[in-house]
Amino acid sequence: MSSIKILAVALCGALMAASCTGSDETAPSVVDESAPSVAGETAPAAEDETVTYGDIAAAEAASAKAAVEQAIDHYDAEGLDAALELHNSPDSIEGERYVFVVDADSGEMIGHWDEQRRGYSLYDWLGTDLYGYEFGTEMMSADEGGKWVTYTFVLPDALAAGSFAEGNLHIKHSWVQRHDGLLFGAGWYMDARGFIEAIVDAAADVVAAGVTSDITAQLDLGGLADAIGASMAYYNATPVHDGFWLGFVASRDGLVVSAEHNPELVGTNITDFLGTALLEQSDDDGQWITETGADAHASAINVYARSADDLVIAAGWYSDDR
Repeated sequence: MSSIKILAVALCGALMAASCTGSDETAPSVVDESAPSVAGETAPAAEDETVTYGDIAAAEAASAKAAVEQAIDHYDAEGLDAALELHNSPDSIEGERYVFVVDADSGEMIGHWDEQRRGYSLYDWLGTDLYGYEFGTEMMSADEGGKWVTYTFVLPDALAAGSFAEGNLHIKHSWVQRHDGLLFGAGWYMDARGFIEAIVDAAADVVAAGVTSDITAQLDLGGLADAIGASMAYYNATPVHDGFWLGFVASRDGLVVSAEHNPELVGTNITDFLGTALLEQSDDDGQWITETGADAHASAINVYARSADDLVIAAGWYSDDR
């Protein structure tokens, strides 16, 4: 995989444009029996029940918010010195979640279990991910109500080892909240490949069920849409290792009918840039398809595609894999 970037809003937008009817029909719940594992804690499934990606996202989001709320309560009760003593210790990491504390005026990281991150500002390199997205400015704009910020980052064990190889990068959603001149934050990590499968499968299930009135509600991302949109706008506009996200809906003959964040694809035929493999191999179960691309930007394109009624729903990325 050439990069870990976000395409949820692209695909949701494409589906909305292609399929929404404005009907008042109530959409049934969508169940993804092969929901991806998310780095960090996952919500356990009750017996004979399945867990959708939305369930996992909601549980992880709630845990991140709760961690921030607890950190603020601890700060209010014990003071700044005690708060920093707690959060500056590696012992404060729970699973893959930890709290960080930032001076809300200067942007300086003053509370973080990794001492090499303390003392630097979110306005500087500290607030820029390895793809150049300046998530730090997004964090600094958080108010007392809090906000989600999405970017790419490494898991705590990789960070401790100083391993920033691309294969160690994950999508991270952090909940950041301003309080008493400080910013408190905590987040959770997501597997990009599993995420692609989950949202495409959920979208295909919605279309197959004949429900087109409220697709975005079915693709519930736990309130993360705004954060994902902000980071995706950067990633989609920036060639990273010759990599770009794709998210589109095509007819069975290959005509792209919707691609909200790849508008140049609308009206083209997928066979022009992906060959015939997608049309030949996509089915109701979903398939990962890799083809050498005709596009000069990429040596290959990896796309997860699934058929639903008269449509092919697909998402993926340009890749450096041959």
